[in-house]
Amino acid sequence: MVFTKMDNETMFGLTGAYLKVYQMLVNMDDEDGVDEELLKDTLDSITDAIEVKADGYKAVMDDLELKAAALDGEIQQALQYVDRIKRRKASLVRNVGRLKDDLATAMEQIGRDKIKTDKHTFWFQNSTSVKAPDDPMQLPPRYIKHKPSVDKKLLGKDLKAGVDVPNASLVTTKTLRMN
Repeated sequence: MVFTKMDNETMFGLTGAYLKVYQMLVNMDDEDGVDEELLKDTLDSITDAIEVKADGYKAVMDDLELKAAALDGEIQQALQYVDRIKRRKASLVRNVGRLKDDLATAMEQIGRDKIKTDKHTFWFQNSTSVKAPDDPMQLPPRYIKHKPSVDKKLLGKDLKAGVDVPNASLVTTKTLRMN
């Protein structure tokens, strides 16, 4: 879905203070930051009954969610562009490698370890690197890195079962749901 309305127009016919809140939120950039005080003052100025206020907030949220969803298409296009550029870069890097390999082969065929021209010097240099198996389990344990991570599913199950686990606890949060 491509969102074609202007930033100051809404899909849910917002008016008054709710439109002002919507415009503030849709036109601000996270990089520029939110004028929290102005936003809070605007929100505080809405004196509707809680039911009307809740419906107004929901309409603003729905409009903002539509705008966010519309950006998915732009994100996909950007990702495709980035993928194309990455493939092009990889192709160029491979081509540099091909030329380097071809030059190295030519130098080896004529038995030259070094070539000096007016512009450049080319030579072979020995280097040492580590070759390890793809499966690290083929190596002794001391050479294998392990990144510790928490098994939150098991931890939660044990905590719910009453197991005392130092430095861990169950935390209950309260989240507003709506439909």
